[in-house]
Amino acid sequence: MAQPQRKMTPDEEKSWFKVRVALKIDPLTSDFYKEIKIHVNRNEVTLDGSVPTAEAAQQAAKVVEAVPDVVNVVNNLKVG
Repeated sequence: MAQPQRKMTPDEEKSWFKVRVALKIDPLTSDFYKEIKIHVNRNEVTLDGSVPTAEAAQQAAKVVEAVPDVVNVVNNLKVG
């Protein structure tokens, strides 16, 4: 049985929103940002989902690393 996902703190929600907007406005990730699931835990961001290319996965991580307050990015994005 899956563990219920814990509720994000207000600061984590702010970080989630900043990451989402950053992925949306970056010209290299804007076409597929909706396919990326974002999880924030103590300013560590985990990216899950599918992207079109390995370069797209790298770009998404790079965009997220540039977001203020993000201390680490776990890139679990799959190509496909």
